[in-house]
Amino acid sequence: MKYKSLIVLICTLCTSCGPDTGKQTDNVCNILVRDYEDKTLDTESVFSQIDTLALQPRSGVMVSQVQDMCVNQQYIYILDDYQGLSCYNKMSGEMVKYIRTVGHAAGEYVMPKAICAFGDEVYLLHERACNIYDIHLTFKRKISIDVSALDFIKVEDGFLFCNLAPSKEVKRLVYTDNNGRIKDSFLSSMVLIDYAGSSKCFFYDDESNVYFSEPTSDDLYGWNNHAVQLCYHTDISHSYDGNLSATSEKEAYAYNTKWFKLKDKVINSFSFLENRYYNIYDTLTAISVCGQVNIQEDIPFNPQRQFADTLYGVYHRHDTSRGVDNPVVTIFSL
Repeated sequence: MKYKSLIVLICTLCTSCGPDTGKQTDNVCNILVRDYEDKTLDTESVFSQIDTLALQPRSGVMVSQVQDMCVNQQYIYILDDYQGLSCYNKMSGEMVKYIRTVGHAAGEYVMPKAICAFGDEVYLLHERACNIYDIHLTFKRKISIDVSALDFIKVEDGFLFCNLAPSKEVKRLVYTDNNGRIKDSFLSSMVLIDYAGSSKCFFYDDESNVYFSEPTSDDLYGWNNHAVQLCYHTDISHSYDGNLSATSEKEAYAYNTKWFKLKDKVINSFSFLENRYYNIYDTLTAISVCGQVNIQEDIPFNPQRQFADTLYGVYHRHDTSRGVDNPVVTIFSL
């Protein structure tokens, strides 16, 4: 992607949202995003703490580009493109365990897609199955699932999956029990998966509420009492007509790629003309700051996961002493 400097934007609210307590209501908050191109923003004006943690793989272990990550109270977990799954101490960055068990036997996995942590367990989604580990990545059991899933999340009494091939019988958002058996499904949809700039569809907010958004969707849903409810909608302008930078209508389409919710802030990342933007909306003031990612920043803002009121991302930095590129976790807290 091409990246420019960070931007500032005042986004207006087309309906009154009022104070947001994180509870589901009958009101949908509509956020208008306008005139966001070529403007800048300072992330330090939003986040009170910005830091990094250098991860330290064991000797002989090389962690490739990160496919997914998750965080709990003690550890950071990394799933890399080489199908390796690693666990790091959240305070020191030292590697606690590394596994790469590709195959079909017990404890093995094929084509891993996503990881998440919940309570005292860690979950790995792979081809029509989910491996369950303890917090130190000791394998416990495997469950089968009846859908091909893009992403997933653990809920109190089961799992939620984003179904890659929704139908009348099994819709986009699939709810299962703890053994992977389908209990219900929601959201008939024609959203195009091939637009997706990110495969992440689920997250927990700082109060452990669960949210879901389909790839490229303008809508963010909340999960509550075994039901799904629309909470936020973004209306992002795009200027294809007369825009010489766009070579097609598809290229000029501004589409969301990921969402987060921290306290009274709703954050959506969207892509436009191959540039990545972040819209940080304050539900109390109905004001947003919005901006392009600047990859030249010392601490790049590209969050991948949320834990409590903190956003975590990861990038690779060259370790001159070892002659390798090691992962570095970025930390942005309110």
